[in-house]
Amino acid sequence: MEEEILAELNANFAKAFEALKRDLTKVRTGRASIAMLDGVRVDYYGTATPLNQMATLAVPDPHLITVKPWDKSQIREVEKAITRAFADSAAVRGAAQGDGEAAQGACGRREGRASQFAA
Repeated sequence: MEEEILAELNANFAKAFEALKRDLTKVRTGRASIAMLDGVRVDYYGTATPLNQMATLAVPDPHLITVKPWDKSQIREVEKAITRAFADSAAVRGAAQGDGEAAQGACGRREGRASQFAA
């Protein structure tokens, strides 16, 4: 009986530890991080698809995230999904905007205010 309880506690501890690690990757540090987009799902031809499974994500500088969908026709859906994901976030304000090929977004604080997603 003690072994069963110990095994259950170990399993619960492992789950809690994984959840903590996942949450800590999203902690705001003033730098752009691809982990900020982990929960973003895009309506990809009627299927909610994780962003990282349909686009190339990059952080070219500490305050910028770029998202290049492999299917260029999906850029508007990507912009909508990112905007929805950060609608209530204090980390990023504004909407994702693209140039027809990629969506870009500025993250972090510059000059004392939250910067916006911009092309």
